Amino acid sequence: MKVTLGKAGLNKSFQDDFQRTVECPFCTNGTAHVAFVTHEGLDRGERAAIVARKEPAVCFSRPAGARIWPHDLMACAVYICTKCGEATAIWNQG
Repeated sequence: MKVTLGKAGLNKSFQDDFQRTVECPFCTNGTAHVAFVTHEGLDRGERAAIVARKEPAVCFSRPAGARIWPHDLMACAVYICTKCGEATAIWNQG
């Protein structure tokens, strides 16, 4: 996994680009700004090719009873609220 700080990581998603800000789920009228994005280190073309080939996940070890579980083709944007300081995350997969 790689980490890209701030808005430079917004396009590291396997789906639509991550948003620069999101509404804070922890406080009223708070805005959370992207702090960093963790990702596979692949460029947009490489990500699209993997998704198009429908390659199986290399590391898919969903715990028993888990409804969803991130696997190896994922990206995660972490946001921090400027009002309350809480962190929240949005993730997606290929």
